[in-house]
Amino acid sequence: MIEFSKFMIILDYLIEVVLLILTYFNSEMAAVVIAWSGQLAVSTGFYYWKSRMENRVKLPILLLKSLPKELREELDVTEIIKTIIGGE
Repeated sequence: MIEFSKFMIILDYLIEVVLLILTYFNSEMAAVVIAWSGQLAVSTGFYYWKSRMENRVKLPILLLKSLPKELREELDVTEIIKTIIGGE
């Protein structure tokens, strides 16, 4: 099952394509296409921001899971996650 935000971004792009095709036949729709393009830019930016925030949590955990067990036991996992999530 595709996650909702990914479904919405795909749907936004499909609507943009349909609007562009319709504008080819009816140039009066240009304002609608411009408005939708603005909305598409905002929703795409939000989607990438959301993905970045989710990956800030997922990637350190995956990295720690890939380390050998002996090394994981020696590390302060909480401190590593705080450093990665808190840092830019």
